[in-house]
Amino acid sequence: MPIRSLDTFSRNLAFSVLAILVPAPAVAGELTYRDVDPFEIMGLNTIGQYEEASLRAEELLAGLRPAEDNPTELTIGRVLAHLCEAQFWLNRFAEAEASCVEAVAIADNDASRSADHYMILATSLPWLALSLERQGKVEDALEVRERQLERIEIGRRDLTQGVALWSRVGHLHLILGDRADAEAAFNEAIDLANRASPLKFSEVTEGYRGLAALYLIEERFGQAEVILLSAMD
Repeated sequence: MPIRSLDTFSRNLAFSVLAILVPAPAVAGELTYRDVDPFEIMGLNTIGQYEEASLRAEELLAGLRPAEDNPTELTIGRVLAHLCEAQFWLNRFAEAEASCVEAVAIADNDASRSADHYMILATSLPWLALSLERQGKVEDALEVRERQLERIEIGRRDLTQGVALWSRVGHLHLILGDRADAEAAFNEAIDLANRASPLKFSEVTEGYRGLAALYLIEERFGQAEVILLSAMD
């Protein structure tokens, strides 16, 4: 076979293989919840393949929309929640916000309060709050953090999450100048940290550091010293 013909054959073979490996763009409405596994997107995020996760999520969403049934709508919400995370790590904060807002709206619209409802909120609310914070939308971020607090039951397994959330709420209040609310939030974090054992040192001390910072701002130096020493106990 002539060299030129061999090159053409190899090139055509490569294109044929790529056509098999690379899925065609999704057609609107061609997918249902049975065809999509949102954990695929989560898995890509887990290994840091955020661009791939974003592209794959967009492809799946194109095929799922418009949804004609509640399970497919909830699958869209789960894909959006993972897309929000990918977009956050790609520094596309406004896009991440939009994806998470839509995911939350889908979850809120689920009257059945299914497992997917709770999964969507558990995934999307933290990334929504972070995306808002990165854009300087502190009041909006605070509302989302407070909603997270409303959702969790401060049982034994949720103490660590409660400490982190109350600490973050305190910092957001401090940014907004709401010092009384910040102090109350930091004290909530400290109370939960004292009830939770064992926790990582950083988790235990987050509320203490926030409260000490507040006292330093207010020039309550003696109280700041006491709080910092308490964190070391």
